[in-house]
Amino acid sequence: METTALASERPALSVVLPMYNEEGNLAELFARLRDTLDGMDLSGWELVFVDDGSRDGTFVALSELAATDGRVRVLKFSRNFGH
Repeated sequence: METTALASERPALSVVLPMYNEEGNLAELFARLRDTLDGMDLSGWELVFVDDGSRDGTFVALSELAATDGRVRVLKFSRNFGH
């Protein structure tokens, strides 16, 4: 029974986005993805942003976005790992 409850809380779609020095593009990217995903017939979705050791304010901007939208998750790598 507990597995069913957990499964129902999971989003129908998770989109994983690697980010590296994308502070200036984040707002537009999020707005477009949000509008597109909201327009789809999904029971739920999430965006998982992975900061790959950015040197600009990408992580701070992502953290602020996650604080305002519960569908946003943020992971931060300690350094840039590249491909």
